[in-house]
Amino acid sequence: MSARVLIVDNEPRHCRALARAVRALQHEVITAGDINAAYLVLEERRVDAVILHLQLGSAMGEALGLALMRQWPHLVGRLVLTSSEPAPAAGSWPAELERCPLLQRPVAPAALARTLGEVLTASDVRKQDSA
Repeated sequence: MSARVLIVDNEPRHCRALARAVRALQHEVITAGDINAAYLVLEERRVDAVILHLQLGSAMGEALGLALMRQWPHLVGRLVLTSSEPAPAAGSWPAELERCPLLQRPVAPAALARTLGEVLTASDVRKQDSA
């Protein structure tokens, strides 16, 4: 299955590495370096999953993740978070974010492949259940 994946990351080196890894999985990749670019992409195109880096410079990735899922409900369950920081304590995030997989950077290609596969498979099952 080929999916369209949006990568939101303000660090070009990490964004390129993630894009290469996602393309190697035979998925289409769209990249955005900031919140505004991510919104523009989502307003123009439907994506199957989003990989969101939580440390977006002055922007809070957690807030963006919540906003994306609320504005585009089809992204619930399709958001993969990446972070350079340790995982937050359980219960310190809203429930929607707590359910998102969190990959520590640098992201291992095998972990990315497994996590993205799980997210896309789970979203396909939800689509079939609602049909």
